[in-house]
Amino acid sequence: MRNSFLSAFQSPTAGSLKVFWESIVNALDYGIAGISPEGTLITWNTTAEKIFGHTAEEVVGSPMEQVFPPQTFKDLRPVFQQVLSDQAVLYYETTYRREGQRPVRMVLNLLPLHDPSGRTIGAGVIIWEKNRKYEKLTLSQEMNSTLSFFLPGIAEIDKEGRFTFVNETFARMLGFPATDQLLGQAWKTIVAAPDRMRATEMQGCLFHENKAEFDITLQKNDGSTYLARVLLIRRVDAQGRFIGAYAFLRNVAEGQRREESANFNQQEFFDFMDNAAVGIHCVGPDGTILWANKTELGLLGYSKEEYIGRNIADFYADHDVIEDILLRLKKHETLNNQQARMKTKDGRIKYVSTSSNVLWKNGKFVHTRCFTRDITEQVVAQKSLNKLMERMELEKTKLEQVLSLEEGLSTIHLMDKLIDFVVEKTAEVLEADKCSFMLLDPKSGILCIKGHKGLDEETVSKSRVRVGEPIAGWVAEKGTPLLVRDIEKDERILRVSRPSYRGKSFLLAPIILHANTLGVLCVADKRSEDGGTFNEIDLKILSTIVRQVAVAIENARLYKQLKYLTLKDPLTNIFNYRYFINSLDHEINRARRYNGSFSLLMLDVDDFKLFNDTFGHQAGDHLLKEIGKILMANLRDADIACRYAGDEFAVILPQTEKEEAQKVAEKIQFFVENLSLQRTVTISIGAAKFTDKMDRYDLILKADKALYQAKHEGKNTVVLC
Repeated sequence: MRNSFLSAFQSPTAGSLKVFWESIVNALDYGIAGISPEGTLITWNTTAEKIFGHTAEEVVGSPMEQVFPPQTFKDLRPVFQQVLSDQAVLYYETTYRREGQRPVRMVLNLLPLHDPSGRTIGAGVIIWEKNRKYEKLTLSQEMNSTLSFFLPGIAEIDKEGRFTFVNETFARMLGFPATDQLLGQAWKTIVAAPDRMRATEMQGCLFHENKAEFDITLQKNDGSTYLARVLLIRRVDAQGRFIGAYAFLRNVAEGQRREESANFNQQEFFDFMDNAAVGIHCVGPDGTILWANKTELGLLGYSKEEYIGRNIADFYADHDVIEDILLRLKKHETLNNQQARMKTKDGRIKYVSTSSNVLWKNGKFVHTRCFTRDITEQVVAQKSLNKLMERMELEKTKLEQVLSLEEGLSTIHLMDKLIDFVVEKTAEVLEADKCSFMLLDPKSGILCIKGHKGLDEETVSKSRVRVGEPIAGWVAEKGTPLLVRDIEKDERILRVSRPSYRGKSFLLAPIILHANTLGVLCVADKRSEDGGTFNEIDLKILSTIVRQVAVAIENARLYKQLKYLTLKDPLTNIFNYRYFINSLDHEINRARRYNGSFSLLMLDVDDFKLFNDTFGHQAGDHLLKEIGKILMANLRDADIACRYAGDEFAVILPQTEKEEAQKVAEKIQFFVENLSLQRTVTISIGAAKFTDKMDRYDLILKADKALYQAKHEGKNTVVLC
């Protein structure tokens, strides 16, 4: 199998071997650059492009100072001269600073390049960032010779066919002592007359083809001729327009000698590939693995016998990936950095990045060349980062929900609605199925559930916990929130989870205001992928919620007190005039709607001014308070007693006829007359029944007239209108 693989690359032309070599060089994880003896860049791989930010089109043919500027590579020129004197410089450290970016520590290996005769023909530079932690790299003498094989006579030709650059090898092969003697000349002038038409045809091919390779007779500077092999590679600008060609030149006889030398060194070349840091394998058109290097086999844990000869799809976790890759390669696509999942021998999954291209021979798909890098650590790290970002986004959403909860709390003033709102929103924010709101009775010291979600009524009715008892009572007593990840393993609790709870994790937080515990908010049965376990972030969110709830409870109580004060008379503790008017309008509307009836009593204390003057204002206030108590104690729940003004009171009696109203009035008179005061006090009462022709003004006027008549008839009496 190995011999057939080697023979596949033994091309009779240097051009196809060069293309294969370039695919190898461009797949390396470190930068590769070639420098001519004059200090001109002649090669530049894709990794070097990434490191320095310059493409090969921008730097090839330029002085090395353009990419390695003196201000950042101060002593590179002397080092380069040292390499030209056949001395390798290994692990040379320097600093490179790209414009607008931080300086980067670089490591360079500079190696002399030789031709087969041993003459130094330039320098090869291997480049990587120091933090990549590559080991020192070395190349053998045989590898140097192999590299030099790919540095033939090189020239650059513009679209008119004139030389714009030639290297020393090119000039020497044509017998010119200096390269500048060829610059500006038409390249056809070096072609012997019989072959010039053919040379023109080959140049014309570049308008449609990427390259043209042919043997042709060249004429040297002294007039002699020899057979040479020429490879023309099409040059285009950034917009893809044809701008000329690169010409690679070899003496056919010399090329044969070099190929013999290359054949000797080819074994070394594939040994180099076999030990490359990147995984390499070749696959036939049907997906059969033809060859794999040590890195590839070590990545997956297979021996060559277990790996080579099988279908590559057997080693991929997703078989469809291979079908897609082979289909695209057969369409002449080149795949770069395709991410896939491969299976190791022990069943693990490795994430890899693969780059693939095809060796075509006479239009036939020979095999793919695939370069594999293990990116498992990067993928796992990226997944962890993505999960963290998702978690951060979730926490951001929860924070927004907590803020919206605060806004909602500020609009609710009724305690029952407030509790229901808190329970619903807390369960939503913390993604929980169960939530309960326990209020503390300060007199009994018992916590009772006043609102809940996800609990059955039996559980609610039995949930009466005294302060200091587990678990809610502990939280209420200590005043600190509690996170329990597993009730059966938490040393503070150590008890079996109740059947009514699906999970074993829960949260509790005390609701505290001005150092007084108002209650406890409890959350359980979290919905999540990690087994429904609450965490520290959940506890912080719950702690934030209970602080807002404490303020909302205080606001609700203040609102209730304020509302009470706005509707009640502060002295007698019965409704005030404002409430009386609203209630009277309500009863009038209801009576009209349902064809009903009701009565109105107007009460006035007899000789109140004399009582006040005789016994003082405090005694008068006491008298009014006592009358208020009598009204509240002796009226029905549906009846409405109000302080009308001063010592005058009004009572609305829904669904009450005049005769029943008189009995109520006489009952009130009896209790007032029997009050234990400085002297006996009586009241006069006027009563009026509502009819559908009356409005509020008419009804009050009739009751007031009846009261006036009661006063006129001797006081301490009841008059019905």
